Amino acid sequence: MRKHTYLGGLLLVAALTGPACPAMASAQEPAVSLEKHNDWTVDLGNETKLTTPLYVTLKQVGLHWEIAGIYDTAPRIPLSEKLELFMASRDLQQWENAYTNRVINCDSFEAKQAEFHSVCSSTLSEKQSMGSATVGLFFGGSGARPVSYSRSSVTAAIQSIPVEQATAMLTAFEQKRS
Repeated sequence: MRKHTYLGGLLLVAALTGPACPAMASAQEPAVSLEKHNDWTVDLGNETKLTTPLYVTLKQVGLHWEIAGIYDTAPRIPLSEKLELFMASRDLQQWENAYTNRVINCDSFEAKQAEFHSVCSSTLSEKQSMGSATVGLFFGGSGARPVSYSRSSVTAAIQSIPVEQATAMLTAFEQKRS
């Protein structure tokens, strides 16, 4: 009996995580192509690799994103502002997430009552597949679907930033600090 339960669980996980799961395929909306203006690298995770990063807020403008502000420390962004926050190297060539990536409790009361942005409220994040929640149940987790940044969405957004606009914002930031 135990072998059948274990095997049934594995089959369920395989069915939910497999590429042929029609429920997951139909839930995804077609992506809108953004313009590409640079080849900056994006590294998403929970380990900061940048030394003395800049904190950069981004806003979407049509088919590209622009830098809205540059800061030495992470600003707290109210949910009412349609901005995304990332960290960047001082030359803007390397980018990382500023918020913790892969959060499990985005559906909690506290997360829903938050006043400031996080990965839970990001337009560039997504709930992970049911398969990862199901696998979590087998290993003692809650079964909640974690939320994390979409690597392709974040990369497309950052690489859509016009270099001239970014350079002008960086120059203004550096002049203000002098």
